[in-house]
Amino acid sequence: MNEFSWKSLARDVFRPPESPIVFSALTGVGLHLIATSLLIIILICLGVIKTEHHGNVMTVIVFLHPFMAFFAGLRAVQTCTVFDV
Repeated sequence: MNEFSWKSLARDVFRPPESPIVFSALTGVGLHLIATSLLIIILICLGVIKTEHHGNVMTVIVFLHPFMAFFAGLRAVQTCTVFDV
């Protein structure tokens, strides 16, 4: 009984997604948002960005957001190649 349930679970867990292109895009978007947020928080904690001037934080966000999109695109392409899309 235990072996049957593990085989059934493994079949569900390790199956490819129904729409690998959408999955790849969502992976890239998730990386983009998380990486941008974490990098801004790290820069604020290190004191590189002064929070007293809100314009400084917004300027860093405006310049950092497109820069991190490059890495999000790389992640999406890598995910696409995993699923042979």
